[in-house]
Amino acid sequence: DLASKRQFFATRDEAARAGLAGDRERAIELYQQALALWPAHADCLYYLGNTCMELGQERRALAAFEWEVAVHPDSSSAWMQIGVLRLPGGDGAIDDLARAETAFRTNHELNREESGPVVKLGLVALLRGDLEQAKRTIDDVLVLDPRSVEALYIAGRLAWLGGDEASATELLERARAIAQEKGPALAPATSEGDTKSGRALVATSARAPLFWE
Repeated sequence: DLASKRQFFATRDEAARAGLAGDRERAIELYQQALALWPAHADCLYYLGNTCMELGQERRALAAFEWEVAVHPDSSSAWMQIGVLRLPGGDGAIDDLARAETAFRTNHELNREESGPVVKLGLVALLRGDLEQAKRTIDDVLVLDPRSVEALYIAGRLAWLGGDEASATELLERARAIAQEKGPALAPATSEGDTKSGRALVATSARAPLFWE
């Protein structure tokens, strides 16, 4: 009804303001209140999931994103976040390379113009030890987007693992230069042991799940 919708948007907007002010716990609480009024609102679920990720609450974040794709299966951004959460690092209880790959492939099918999910598929191959597949995938990305910092970083890692120190150095120098040009917020790097944080490399129900409990 109209009153509930007004209350939903007022609560969601208050949650956004709390998040911008740095009070993420309060933002999560308010997003949950908003979703109690409108359980399938895609943006609200996405913001809740990202806020939980910022606090390191990966299981709660995953539940929010999985509910989002259950009711909005074409939400490519939610599929990307599911894939990221399923990568190694952080909460080991939800790490699953097979599910990460599925999420990234779904994202790619929904959004073929973006190179991000393809880079992540290359990362999955690398983490599995399939260096040939990883190289093919990353090489394809760099043909289309030679300034992809993450792809250059992974390519450098692959070159180093293959014993080509000169190429590894050149690729990593390029990645660093572009990252410095873009700024720290746009310079992702991934690695074994800390893949999610990016600091180092080697059918629908009528009711939302109670992922906040």
